[in-house]
This record gives sequence, structure tokens and C-alpha cells, in this order.
Amino acid sequence: MSLIAMTFLTGCAVSEEEAKAAAQAEKEADRLARYEEMTGHAPPEPSKAPEPAAPIVTPNVPMEYSDAGNGLGYRFVSGTCDYGRCSFVELIAYEDCPGGVYVEGNTLDASDRVVGLANDLLGSLGDGDVGLATLQYTDSNAVKVKLTEVSCY
Repeated sequence: MSLIAMTFLTGCAVSEEEAKAAAQAEKEADRLARYEEMTGHAPPEPSKAPEPAAPIVTPNVPMEYSDAGNGLGYRFVSGTCDYGRCSFVELIAYEDCPGGVYVEGNTLDASDRVVGLANDLLGSLGDGDVGLATLQYTDSNAVKVKLTEVSCY
């Protein structure tokens, strides 16, 4: 509809944007009326925009730790093994683990081949507690550990 026609029909001047918006609204009303005429029922409601996702809360894990994603952060630390060879994993809980903590890893040889398994079980850790898991090597070819599980119970 032209600006002149809108002025004539309404008795007042309207901006070009208002005229375009009115024309678009008229087109949409005609489209909806045709839909109802053809189908015998009202058109479906337009879909609403999806609700925004909840913000992602990152755990409070110190930077020097890796996040296990289940209430625990971990890092390898040095230590002295009482018997044979060991790897030490320091754990920090950012959620309560009232049933304890389980740590498991494959022991690897110098060529990174799996030659065994090492594991340790700790008692409960509360939010903010730090624990130390000792993963002892049983295979004489093992030189390091690759973690396979860090679980909070």
C-alpha cells in the first residue's frame, strides 16, 4: 500500500517503515485466512524459540589438575614407592565422594604397549579434600601408567 493510500485511509501521515509493517501484517492475515479456508481449521501456532540452555558451570578445579568430569580433578605427582615402581595420582574433590574414590590405569612399557594394570581405592573425600592414590606396577617391563578410570562414589 502506498504512503498516499495509507494517508488517505487513516487520515494521518505514516512513515515508510510503518506502511511496510502494516502491509506485511495484512499479507500475514490474508495468508492465515486462506490456510483456515483451505484446511477448515486454524493454522498451528508458530513455534516458540527454544528456551536458552542453562549456563555451563565449570567445576572449581585448580589449573594444574585435569578434570575427570565426575567431581574430581587429578594430576600425577612425584613420590617414593615402598616396593617396586609406582605412579602417584593426587586427587582433589570438587564434589563429595562419600563412597570413596577409585583410580585405575594401564601400565605401559617403553613402547607405550599395555603390559598390566594398576589401581588404588581411597576412602571418602569431601568437597575440597585432597587424596593421593598409589598405582604400583606389577609387571617388570612397566615404566609408566595411563589412567583409564577416576571415579567418585
